[in-house]
Amino acid sequence: MKYEELVKSDAIKGYFGKSYEKWGPELQALINKKSIHGSEIEDAQAEKKLMQTIKFSWLGLLLTFYWAAYHNAKGWLMMVSAFSALNVLDMFVLGEIIPNAVFTVVPSVIYAMYGKSYILAAKASEMSKTGALARPSWSRVVQAVAIFGAPILIGILLMDPMF
Repeated sequence: MKYEELVKSDAIKGYFGKSYEKWGPELQALINKKSIHGSEIEDAQAEKKLMQTIKFSWLGLLLTFYWAAYHNAKGWLMMVSAFSALNVLDMFVLGEIIPNAVFTVVPSVIYAMYGKSYILAAKASEMSKTGALARPSWSRVVQAVAIFGAPILIGILLMDPMF
């Protein structure tokens, strides 16, 4: 299957539902931007080009890896785990010397720039491997909240003199 076929497929239309009217042209613009519309979804070079394609997203800016987790975008688990680990490192080892903006602004900007590309790459990968697309999932969002929030909550509880 080619990227252009994927973007116009019933699977993608079903995945996005009513939002496909907005997403369809966005996805088409992504594959046109790097001229991969005629490439096979299994093509590693085309995927690499796609993953380097910037297409701004307000939801990526506002919801960062929670939005990516909902759509099962490439890299969401690594991103939330890395920032959670950095937060724990800063909180317990470095004495909170890293500004909090690093933990909010950096991932927000990354997903604002590349989130749509990551989502399309993930959907292409799913279609290539399974022949179907996984539905958006709130359970992945809950996982992201737990991965990012649990260490912070534990740290707050440990630092509170009442405990």
